[in-house]
Amino acid sequence: MASKKQKGNFYKRWLGGGVMEDDRFRKVLFYIVFLAVLAVIYIGNSFFAIRSLRNIDSMERSIKLKKVEFITARAQLVDSTKQSRIAKKVAPLGLKEAIEPPQLIFINSEDFDVE
Repeated sequence: MASKKQKGNFYKRWLGGGVMEDDRFRKVLFYIVFLAVLAVIYIGNSFFAIRSLRNIDSMERSIKLKKVEFITARAQLVDSTKQSRIAKKVAPLGLKEAIEPPQLIFINSEDFDVE
């Protein structure tokens, strides 16, 4: 176990800047800085990933809402274009549904004077 005098010398060296004069500290300084940079990159990447996940979640919710709106609009369109619905809508205008199928009309080009 270290004595009080040795502990006091260590703290004096550390706070006085004597540790930075040591060759061992200079050798590992690059690795300490490298690890600090990696830690900052790791933290930044974590924040970016969390933000990306939040954006994905909000977009998924938005897509679900748009899908519901699309299905509702499509159902209303299908319902409003049914033949019976159209007949009810045009009945006040005096239009009736044709009972007989349409017929083809043939015209001879000789009947018309085309110049």
